[in-house]
Amino acid sequence: MNDKDFQQVDTKNIQLESLFNFMAYLGYEPARSDRDTCSGKERHKVRNGGWQMFGGEAAKGANRNISTRTAIKFHNLEIDDYEEIIPGWFAPKGVTMDIRLSKYALNVLLAHKIVHQVKFQAANRAIRGIQFQSDMVSFTDPVYATLYGVED
Repeated sequence: MNDKDFQQVDTKNIQLESLFNFMAYLGYEPARSDRDTCSGKERHKVRNGGWQMFGGEAAKGANRNISTRTAIKFHNLEIDDYEEIIPGWFAPKGVTMDIRLSKYALNVLLAHKIVHQVKFQAANRAIRGIQFQSDMVSFTDPVYATLYGVED
């Protein structure tokens, strides 16, 4: 590959959009540090850079708030990273989330990804708790390359 064949493109926004689409399908939005969430009688602040379920009070459960690190890890899973726990129902391997997805929901979830893997990590001192590592991405569908102006 020649230098002229290589195209330098800033893909940070594309990667963020992929993560946001994926998490929104699961019912999550970025948490804000100024928002309180209730856990029984306890009140605590959601850590900046984390994710919380839509609906605030209505979203009670084990996965109500998750870290950015968990969100990134969950996004980067591929179809082979889910195990069938009972016929037709799947759970992610290696992610600290208690979640079960039907085969249909799993396929729709994976279809919400724009890129196969986001190339950033959780970092407390970075903007929105995310530190970018690489602009190199692999699109889940070749149509996205054209849509975002990235030629193969």
